Amino acid sequence: MRTSNRKLLLSLALASLALVVAAPIVLACVIPRTLDEQMVLAGDEVVVGKVVSIEERMAKEVNGESVLWTLVTFRAEESLVTGARDFDVHFFFRGGVRPGSPTTTITPSSEDIREDRRLLLFLALRRFGEQTFGAGVYQVDSYAEVYRVLSFKDTNGADRQVVLGKGGGFAFQDNALLADAKTHVAQAAAKRQRK
Repeated sequence: MRTSNRKLLLSLALASLALVVAAPIVLACVIPRTLDEQMVLAGDEVVVGKVVSIEERMAKEVNGESVLWTLVTFRAEESLVTGARDFDVHFFFRGGVRPGSPTTTITPSSEDIREDRRLLLFLALRRFGEQTFGAGVYQVDSYAEVYRVLSFKDTNGADRQVVLGKGGGFAFQDNALLADAKTHVAQAAAKRQRK
Protein backbone atom coordinates (compact mmCIF):
# COMPACT_ATOMS: atom_id res chain seq x y z
CA MET A 1 0.00 0.00 0.00
CA ARG A 2 2.81 2.42 0.88
CA THR A 3 4.55 1.77 -2.41
CA SER A 4 1.42 2.63 -4.38
CA ASN A 5 0.95 5.84 -2.33
CA ARG A 6 4.53 6.84 -3.05
CA LYS A 7 4.06 6.11 -6.73
CA LEU A 8 0.86 8.15 -6.76
CA LEU A 9 2.54 11.06 -4.99
CA LEU A 10 5.53 10.86 -7.31
CA SER A 11 3.23 10.77 -10.35
CA LEU A 12 1.27 13.77 -9.08
CA ALA A 13 4.45 15.69 -8.36
CA LEU A 14 5.84 14.98 -11.83
CA ALA A 15 2.52 15.92 -13.47
CA SER A 16 2.45 19.18 -11.51
CA LEU A 17 6.02 19.96 -12.48
CA ALA A 18 5.24 19.25 -16.14
CA LEU A 19 2.24 21.58 -15.97
CA VAL A 20 4.29 24.36 -14.37
CA VAL A 21 6.95 24.02 -17.06
CA ALA A 22 4.62 23.52 -20.06
CA ALA A 23 1.89 26.08 -19.29
CA PRO A 24 4.00 29.21 -19.91
CA ILE A 25 5.34 27.70 -23.12
CA VAL A 26 1.85 26.92 -24.41
CA LEU A 27 0.47 30.30 -23.34
CA ALA A 28 3.33 32.25 -24.95
CA CYS A 29 2.83 30.82 -28.42
CA VAL A 30 1.75 32.92 -31.37
CA ILE A 31 -1.73 32.11 -32.69
CA PRO A 32 -1.64 30.88 -36.30
CA ARG A 33 -3.46 33.28 -38.61
CA THR A 34 -4.40 34.08 -42.18
CA LEU A 35 -4.13 37.63 -43.51
CA ASP A 36 -7.84 38.22 -42.78
CA GLU A 37 -7.39 36.93 -39.22
CA GLN A 38 -4.27 39.10 -38.82
CA MET A 39 -6.30 42.17 -39.73
CA VAL A 40 -8.82 41.32 -37.00
CA LEU A 41 -6.10 40.63 -34.40
CA ALA A 42 -3.96 43.69 -35.17
CA GLY A 43 -5.00 45.63 -38.23
CA ASP A 44 -5.94 49.05 -36.89
CA GLU A 45 -3.03 50.32 -38.96
CA VAL A 46 -0.76 48.55 -41.45
CA VAL A 47 2.27 50.50 -42.59
CA VAL A 48 5.38 50.17 -44.71
CA GLY A 49 8.42 52.23 -43.79
CA LYS A 50 11.63 52.37 -41.74
CA VAL A 51 12.58 52.21 -38.10
CA VAL A 52 13.83 55.67 -37.04
CA SER A 53 14.63 55.17 -33.36
CA ILE A 54 14.36 52.64 -30.55
CA GLU A 55 13.99 53.27 -26.83
CA GLU A 56 13.75 50.71 -24.04
CA ARG A 57 12.06 51.61 -20.78
CA MET A 58 10.58 50.03 -17.70
CA ALA A 59 6.81 50.38 -17.24
CA LYS A 60 4.10 48.50 -15.41
CA GLU A 61 2.33 45.57 -17.01
CA VAL A 62 -1.48 45.24 -16.63
CA ASN A 63 -0.89 43.13 -13.49
CA GLY A 64 1.26 45.89 -11.95
CA GLU A 65 4.61 44.15 -12.49
CA SER A 66 7.36 46.44 -13.81
CA VAL A 67 8.80 45.03 -17.05
CA LEU A 68 10.94 46.18 -19.97
CA TRP A 69 9.16 47.59 -23.03
CA THR A 70 10.54 48.76 -26.36
CA LEU A 71 9.15 51.95 -27.92
CA VAL A 72 9.85 52.54 -31.59
CA THR A 73 9.50 55.60 -33.78
CA PHE A 74 8.74 54.46 -37.31
CA ARG A 75 8.65 56.60 -40.45
CA ALA A 76 5.70 55.28 -42.46
CA GLU A 77 6.02 55.69 -46.20
CA GLU A 78 2.44 54.56 -46.62
CA SER A 79 -0.57 53.32 -44.67
CA LEU A 80 -2.06 50.28 -46.36
CA VAL A 81 -5.32 50.94 -44.48
CA THR A 82 -5.92 54.68 -45.05
CA GLY A 83 -3.55 55.48 -47.92
CA ALA A 84 -1.88 58.26 -45.88
CA ARG A 85 1.76 58.87 -46.78
CA ASP A 86 4.94 60.06 -45.06
CA PHE A 87 4.08 60.23 -41.36
CA ASP A 88 5.57 59.05 -38.07
CA VAL A 89 4.05 56.16 -36.13
CA HIS A 90 4.97 55.17 -32.58
CA PHE A 91 4.57 51.61 -31.38
CA PHE A 92 5.65 49.42 -28.48
CA PHE A 93 6.07 45.79 -27.52
CA ARG A 94 7.07 43.87 -24.42
CA GLY A 95 10.74 42.95 -24.08
CA GLY A 96 13.91 44.48 -25.39
CA VAL A 97 15.97 44.26 -28.55
CA ARG A 98 19.29 45.71 -27.40
CA PRO A 99 22.12 43.29 -26.57
CA GLY A 100 21.61 41.87 -23.08
CA SER A 101 18.03 43.10 -22.77
CA PRO A 102 15.43 40.63 -21.53
CA THR A 103 13.00 39.41 -24.18
CA THR A 104 9.96 37.17 -24.33
CA THR A 105 9.24 34.21 -26.60
CA ILE A 106 7.12 36.49 -28.79
CA THR A 107 9.27 39.66 -28.78
CA PRO A 108 10.08 40.79 -32.34
CA SER A 109 13.63 40.00 -33.41
CA SER A 110 16.46 42.45 -32.88
CA GLU A 111 17.34 41.68 -36.51
CA ASP A 112 14.01 43.17 -37.55
CA ILE A 113 13.65 45.99 -35.03
CA ARG A 114 16.73 48.10 -35.65
CA GLU A 115 17.38 51.57 -37.03
CA ASP A 116 16.92 51.96 -40.80
CA ARG A 117 15.32 48.51 -41.16
CA ARG A 118 12.49 48.57 -43.71
CA LEU A 119 9.37 46.76 -42.48
CA LEU A 120 5.71 46.07 -43.06
CA LEU A 121 3.90 46.24 -39.70
CA PHE A 122 0.46 45.25 -38.43
CA LEU A 123 -0.42 47.58 -35.54
CA ALA A 124 -3.14 47.50 -32.89
CA LEU A 125 -4.47 50.48 -30.97
CA ARG A 126 -5.08 49.29 -27.41
CA ARG A 127 -6.21 51.16 -24.31
CA PHE A 128 -3.29 49.77 -22.28
CA GLY A 129 -0.75 51.22 -24.73
CA GLU A 130 -2.38 54.62 -24.86
CA GLN A 131 -2.65 54.79 -21.06
CA THR A 132 0.94 53.67 -20.58
CA PHE A 133 2.80 55.30 -23.49
CA GLY A 134 0.49 58.05 -24.77
CA ALA A 135 -2.41 58.67 -27.11
CA GLY A 136 -2.03 57.16 -30.56
CA VAL A 137 0.79 54.77 -29.60
CA TYR A 138 0.19 51.40 -31.26
CA GLN A 139 1.08 47.93 -30.02
CA VAL A 140 2.91 45.15 -31.80
CA ASP A 141 1.67 41.99 -30.11
CA SER A 142 4.43 39.68 -31.34
CA TYR A 143 6.93 38.93 -34.06
CA ALA A 144 3.95 37.76 -36.18
CA GLU A 145 3.08 41.42 -36.87
CA VAL A 146 6.55 42.35 -38.18
CA TYR A 147 7.67 41.57 -41.75
CA ARG A 148 10.98 42.58 -43.28
CA VAL A 149 10.92 44.32 -46.67
CA LEU A 150 13.96 43.87 -48.90
CA SER A 151 14.90 45.51 -52.19
CA PHE A 152 16.57 43.68 -55.07
CA LYS A 153 17.06 43.80 -58.83
CA ASP A 154 15.23 41.19 -60.87
CA THR A 155 16.77 39.37 -63.84
CA ASN A 156 15.84 42.31 -66.10
CA GLY A 157 17.61 44.79 -63.82
CA ALA A 158 14.36 46.32 -62.54
CA ASP A 159 14.18 47.34 -58.87
CA ARG A 160 11.80 45.14 -56.87
CA GLN A 161 10.74 44.97 -53.25
CA VAL A 162 9.70 41.81 -51.47
CA VAL A 163 7.98 41.13 -48.15
CA LEU A 164 9.70 38.15 -46.52
CA GLY A 165 7.20 35.42 -45.63
CA LYS A 166 7.39 33.55 -42.32
CA GLY A 167 5.96 30.15 -43.22
CA GLY A 168 2.72 28.38 -42.38
CA GLY A 169 0.43 30.03 -39.86
CA PHE A 170 1.44 33.62 -40.65
CA ALA A 171 -0.34 36.37 -42.61
CA PHE A 172 2.39 36.20 -45.25
CA GLN A 173 3.47 32.58 -45.41
CA ASP A 174 5.59 33.00 -48.54
CA ASN A 175 7.69 35.84 -49.90
CA ALA A 176 5.52 38.32 -51.80
CA LEU A 177 6.25 41.30 -53.96
CA LEU A 178 5.48 44.40 -51.93
CA ALA A 179 2.99 45.58 -54.57
CA ASP A 180 1.07 42.30 -54.24
CA ALA A 181 1.22 42.43 -50.43
CA LYS A 182 -0.21 45.97 -50.50
CA THR A 183 -3.11 44.81 -52.67
CA HIS A 184 -3.86 41.83 -50.39
CA VAL A 185 -3.74 43.99 -47.24
CA ALA A 186 -6.02 46.61 -48.81
CA GLN A 187 -8.53 43.88 -49.68
CA ALA A 188 -8.37 42.44 -46.14
CA ALA A 189 -8.76 45.96 -44.65
CA ALA A 190 -11.87 46.54 -46.78
CA LYS A 191 -13.36 43.24 -45.53
CA ARG A 192 -12.57 44.23 -41.94
CA GLN A 193 -14.32 47.59 -42.34
CA ARG A 194 -17.46 45.93 -43.76
CA LYS A 195 -17.83 43.73 -40.65
